[in-house]
Amino acid sequence: MREKDWTDRILGASNHVEFEREENDYYATDPKAIDDLFRVEQFSDLIWECACGQGHLSERIKKYGKKVISTDLIDRNYGKGGIDLLKQEGIVFNGDIITNPPYKYCSEFILKALELIQLSHKVAMFLKIQTLEGANRYRDIYSKYPPKTIYVFSRRIKCFMNGIDDRKSSAIAYGWYVWEKDLLENLLWGGYTMSKYILNINSRLPGLNDFIHAINRNRFVGAKLKKDTERLISWEIKTQLKDVVINKPVKIKFIWIEENKRRDLDNIYSAHKYILDSLVGMGVLPNDNQKWVTKITDECLIDKKSKVIVEIEEV
Repeated sequence: MREKDWTDRILGASNHVEFEREENDYYATDPKAIDDLFRVEQFSDLIWECACGQGHLSERIKKYGKKVISTDLIDRNYGKGGIDLLKQEGIVFNGDIITNPPYKYCSEFILKALELIQLSHKVAMFLKIQTLEGANRYRDIYSKYPPKTIYVFSRRIKCFMNGIDDRKSSAIAYGWYVWEKDLLENLLWGGYTMSKYILNINSRLPGLNDFIHAINRNRFVGAKLKKDTERLISWEIKTQLKDVVINKPVKIKFIWIEENKRRDLDNIYSAHKYILDSLVGMGVLPNDNQKWVTKITDECLIDKKSKVIVEIEEV
């Protein structure tokens, strides 16, 4: 069905607005959150942003070539206002749903979105990490409809109350919770949940050649290089993966961002050791042997500032 047909069906459905729902329960999401999501997940060409606000997420999704239907309960001069997702009946949406739902109604949004999409489509919700808590939420959602993947942000993503950027830093941890309906159906909602954690190391790590050069000078210099490097990584872990303890085997992808092509790949990739030892030392992983780290992959990209992105995925 064409995009216009879906738009007409959604906009023409029953939309009894419940004005007692707080108009100011609106926190615009930093569009960078979409960039992180689209880097790790594939989505269909048609997206419904059903709590679009002022279009912060919709506009960024469009930059990825997607057709976006943007609706919201409150008219904020973007998309179509007066559309209550929770009142939608009699439609099966042939696309994916991506949104940051009102926190007060996030459980209802999750269940309704999963009800409305067809098999083989996805729901991605931008939610607080504390959404994982609660006996009622576990009973109604996670025990029956577990997410395929939960992507936990290693840095703080800002949400702007009423769309206003007050330039204050955020203390709230968020993640993308992704459901895939065909996977859920095939598994009969069998309790399958996989978590992914992303760690950003915002520095160029020493390579094998740096370590050899230090050892050749003096073995204490080599030991200090390793200690200083692991102290830097451990600080990033403490800041970004606070209280994360993984007790399942994992696969790890390292994305190495280099400013140029001067260093050989084997020289760059030797820094695995610093990162893995730091993850074990900080208690995130119980061990870095093959029982616990089942697969390691690497990708090297060129950009303006060197850094390392570490994706840790439970298997």
